Amino acid sequence: LFVVEADESDGTFVELPSAGVIVTNVEADHLDHYGDLAHIEAAFERFLHQAPGPNVVCADDPGAARLGRAAGALLYGTAAEADYRITEVVAERSAARAVLVRDGDALGELRLPIPGLHNLRNATAATALAMEFGASFTAAQRALARYAGVARRFQHKGVRRGVTVVDDYAHNPGKVAALLEAASSSGWDRVVVVFQPHRFSRTAALGRELGEALAAADVAVVMDVYAAGEAPMPGVSGRTVLDALRAAAPEVEAVWAPRRDDVLAYLRGALTEGDLCLTVGAGDVTSLGPDILELLAP
Repeated sequence: LFVVEADESDGTFVELPSAGVIVTNVEADHLDHYGDLAHIEAAFERFLHQAPGPNVVCADDPGAARLGRAAGALLYGTAAEADYRITEVVAERSAARAVLVRDGDALGELRLPIPGLHNLRNATAATALAMEFGASFTAAQRALARYAGVARRFQHKGVRRGVTVVDDYAHNPGKVAALLEAASSSGWDRVVVVFQPHRFSRTAALGRELGEALAAADVAVVMDVYAAGEAPMPGVSGRTVLDALRAAAPEVEAVWAPRRDDVLAYLRGALTEGDLCLTVGAGDVTSLGPDILELLAP
C-alpha cells in the first residue's frame, strides 16, 4: 500500500487512482480555484465515488458526513452514528487519548503524544482505514503511540520564563478553530495567538469566519495579510479579520500588529508565565518562534 496526503487546492486530487480514501472535512476554501462551495463538494463527491473503497469519512464534519453517507462510506468521529466512534476523550498539554469503539464494541485506547481532539479524529481515520485493509488494532495502537508529529502542526519551538511557544500551519477557519479547541482545553493559563492571514483572496472570502474562529483565544494578535504572490485587493487586509473578531467576541483582547516588529514589541510586555503563545498561519509567521523566545530571555 502507498499512502498519499492529497491536497484539494487545485482540484488535482481527483486524478489520483485511489483504492480507498479518507475525507476529513469539506468546507469553503480555495475559492480562488473552485469559485463556490458547490464546486468543492462536487470534487469531493467524485473523489469518493471513484474509489472502490473501503472509504472513511468524518462524521463530525457536516459537509463530509453528508457526502460520505451518500457514497456509502464508513464514518468516524465522536458522533453517535460513527462506525468507528471516539469515546472517553482525555486531553492533556502534550498528549491525547480516547477509547475507540467499532460497531458498539470497544477496541481499546488510542494514545497520541500530541494534543487535540482533531488529532484523535485523524488518528481514528488512519486506524479505521488501516483496519479495513487488514491491519490489527494493536498494530495501529503501537504506531500511533510513537507518532513524532510533523513540522508546523502544533510544533513546539521552546519554553522560556514559563511561556510555551508553539507554531502551527492552520490558515482556514476550520483548522484555526480545531487548533484553538486543542489549546484551550490543555491547561495553559492563557492562549495568546499571533495570526497571519494567508492570501488576499482567502481573507476576502473567509475573513469573518477567521475572526470568529479566533474568538476562542484569550489574546489574538492579528498581522497583515501574507500575499503569497497575490496582488492586494482594495479594502482587504488583516484588519478584515481583526474587525470580525472584535464584532464576534468583544471580550477577547484583539491587537493589530501588522508587521513582525509590531508583534514582538507587543509580546515583549504582554507574555507572562503560564501562557501558550501560538504563531499561526501559512506564511512567514512561522519564523517568529525563535524571536519570541529570544525576547523572553533573562
